[in-house]
Amino acid sequence: MKAYIRFENGKQLEVATLISKPSEDGWKVAPANFDFSKQYRLASGKIEEISVDELAAMRLAETKAMVATEISMLVDNARSKYVGNSPAKQKCYELQEKAALSVLEDAESPLGSLIQPLAEVRNITISEMAQLILAKAQVANQKIIWAEAIEDNYKKLIESAETLEQIDQLLLEISTTLKAEEN
Repeated sequence: MKAYIRFENGKQLEVATLISKPSEDGWKVAPANFDFSKQYRLASGKIEEISVDELAAMRLAETKAMVATEISMLVDNARSKYVGNSPAKQKCYELQEKAALSVLEDAESPLGSLIQPLAEVRNITISEMAQLILAKAQVANQKIIWAEAIEDNYKKLIESAETLEQIDQLLLEISTTLKAEEN
């Protein structure tokens, strides 16, 4: 039985010891000096061993990309508290803010009808509801700017990280920072 390695885009995906070569694309006969504990790549049709240093660099790069995506998701979750979880909710907040500004500029504004139901539920005037909406919008805008700054900062720090341990520490820091801001 021979060892076969399956490659995709030059990267080793799997290894199998079989009687004959699999019929699917990407399978190559392993070289005579093949070692199951090592990683290989396919370059210019030749199977080459990946050095330990190269493998570490590749893992670091892949981890950086995955963590950057994870940071975006964490920040999006934090941001959704202020902008809503859907485009429709976000649009609703924007309309409420526009109506509130209009009402504060002109108490007889027709846009007051948009926030009147909210005022009635709270037993407050339309003008008071407009002030409440604008105060919440201002806080939300500040939180959104803060979250985007945090995201940009941590993505830069991740990109400059030199070890997996540094990346783990940075991910823990941003998670802790975002959770602390929620409370």
